[in-house]
Amino acid sequence: MPITKDNIGGVILAGGRSSRMQFQNKALLELGGKPLIAHVIAGAEPQVAQLSINANRDLERFDEFAIPVVPDNFGPEAGPLAGILTGMQFSRNKLPNIQAVACFPADVPYFPADIVAQLTRVLNTESTQVAWLCSGGQWQPLFSLWSLALEDVLSTALRDGLYSPMALIRSLPNSVLNITDIGPSDFANLNTPEDLASARMRLQASKDGR
Repeated sequence: MPITKDNIGGVILAGGRSSRMQFQNKALLELGGKPLIAHVIAGAEPQVAQLSINANRDLERFDEFAIPVVPDNFGPEAGPLAGILTGMQFSRNKLPNIQAVACFPADVPYFPADIVAQLTRVLNTESTQVAWLCSGGQWQPLFSLWSLALEDVLSTALRDGLYSPMALIRSLPNSVLNITDIGPSDFANLNTPEDLASARMRLQASKDGR
């Protein structure tokens, strides 16, 4: 049966240590007068049937967003793959007909309003198990759509110490969504204080009409 929005769960991956952001909680840093994750929620929530946040610290500070927050149980070294599995497990318990989980990185505030629909079309057309994004020639494996049939595969990978989403993706039947026409802010990863400062400048410039 083809995957549709009604059977897609979503997870925002906010469980990392943010070492390049001086260990600040990136998801809660301010951009345009609101926390970075608020931009991600606004873009992600309309695209899935059920959205959750994978976070491992400052959990009470996410209460204002009224989105379920689910920590993972794999430790700080497991990275986003643990968050994807956690999103699968949470969504399976919330959506009776779930077939797939879409993931969104918490440090990328701007992305197309139909990115999940585009990933879904690729996954349905090519009948693979995971679809992932390449934007402007840059790999973006954390914008991806994973068949729920992979839940045990992810569990095994994590138990075996395989923590790289891209390494696991390449071992599976996968499809890539190539997007070449992107705006200056789309898919911009805000990994460092300099990245965040640049994003604030771009946002202010757009408000000033420059």
